[in-house]
Amino acid sequence: MRSRSRLSAESARRSADALRIARDRLAADDYVRCIRESYDAAFYAAGAVLVSRGMKAGTHERLRAGLVDLAAAGVVPADMSFRLSDLFDSRSEAAYRIARTWSREEAAGVLAEAGLVSDLPAAVE
Repeated sequence: MRSRSRLSAESARRSADALRIARDRLAADDYVRCIRESYDAAFYAAGAVLVSRGMKAGTHERLRAGLVDLAAAGVVPADMSFRLSDLFDSRSEAAYRIARTWSREEAAGVLAEAGLVSDLPAAVE
């Protein structure tokens, strides 16, 4: 089994990769993929934080509950679980509502939110 620090580092690396891809997709006017990758970046970043604290990650529900617990302990800002849920909602809508069109501004907003969550691993070290 891999150590907590290695798992956390791998999750943080995946978060950074997804955020880079999201930025590339925004630049290419591929807003749906930008939003999907933005959520993935936030998901992996939240997972890195939880794993580094010895908590289980792996599902959106576990991540959100873990962020609530860490916020109550003063480890992460109180709004992080809400940000993750908002990103999940945007990702779901982008992935499954085919008729929905996204503007550049909307995709950029989702990407900005993901960037805030993606900064968590470095902020809690």
